[in-house]
Amino acid sequence: MSFEQLVICHCAPVLRGIKISNLVSCSKQDFPFAKREAENLNRRFEPFGLKCSVLCECKNFSLIFVYDCCKLENFLSEHDNREYLESVGYSCVSTECMLSELAQRINGRKEFPHEIGSFLGYPIEDVVGFTRNHGANFKYSGYWKVYGDIRKAKALFASFDLCSRKCSKLAMNGFSIEEVINYADLQSA
Repeated sequence: MSFEQLVICHCAPVLRGIKISNLVSCSKQDFPFAKREAENLNRRFEPFGLKCSVLCECKNFSLIFVYDCCKLENFLSEHDNREYLESVGYSCVSTECMLSELAQRINGRKEFPHEIGSFLGYPIEDVVGFTRNHGANFKYSGYWKVYGDIRKAKALFASFDLCSRKCSKLAMNGFSIEEVINYADLQSA
């Protein structure tokens, strides 16, 4: 599998506009040039308002963050999300500055920063619920642990699954990431 196919398979809902952002962890053994490949995708994403960047790197893995610039900015600007991020120490206003601070926190802590859920577009009640409950006592688990609206979460998870299956099929059939983004009819994919 190529780096581009990896991103398509793991970030299809972002590429198709139904999710704000996604993370992809990739092995440096399998993708030794992930940073360069992410930069290349970032240039290709520009016309679509998407970004791809290496959020952090460790000895064996790179953590790639793919996101819709406007959707993420709008989401992080919502009152409850902004208030929560401020309560856990984010003082930046711009999305890029907050992402930089998130990257520093990932690289500088033993415990993964759970506020990352806010950057991934998770409902605030689920992000706060996860933190307060230390990942326990959730109502449902899928793409994230649900502490709020189960019905809404299940519907979202199902749409993400369907999108991912269809886009992965396109990727494995040789479609480029731009073709996947622009593909008109996922119903027949």
